[in-house]
Amino acid sequence: MKKTDRKWHFPFLAALCIGIPLLLGWFSGKPNYGSLSSLGALTILYFTTAPISQRMIHLAVCAFGIIFSFTISLFFSFNIYTAALSFGIVSFLSHFITSYFKIPPPGNFFFIMLAAMASTYQFDLEMIPLRVGLVTMGAILSCSLAFLYSVFIEKSEVVNVPRRVFKKKDTRNLLKVRS
Repeated sequence: MKKTDRKWHFPFLAALCIGIPLLLGWFSGKPNYGSLSSLGALTILYFTTAPISQRMIHLAVCAFGIIFSFTISLFFSFNIYTAALSFGIVSFLSHFITSYFKIPPPGNFFFIMLAAMASTYQFDLEMIPLRVGLVTMGAILSCSLAFLYSVFIEKSEVVNVPRRVFKKKDTRNLLKVRS
């Protein structure tokens, strides 16, 4: 088992982010809405130990990626061939982008998982805004609770990110004229 750099109370934050939509769906009598909204709340698992501004930008971008992959796969679920093609494109893009930006684990897993789940839904044009909205509300809840956690719990911890140092090339050897 790998050692983690996350605080011991982070699993409680993750359980809170994913559990609140489930409880709200259960109490409102629509548990399927709660479970769909808790899929968007999986954004909390992309929480990093960077400064708060970078952390919130990272979470917002990951939330947008989750919503985008879910939406694209949901729009193209009207035909199994277009659903498979859109799933392949979303999987390729999510893998490419997470690899390029070196997104730490879970990496592209949840982007691909939500795309796969959305491509299996029964296509109903009238339900697309509701489904996307529920996933979006779960992602917003996750980002909001992560912000509150960052401000009130990890406020004393300041992480210094090292600045990138550019090395100047030595061009003296290139300028010498051979005789």
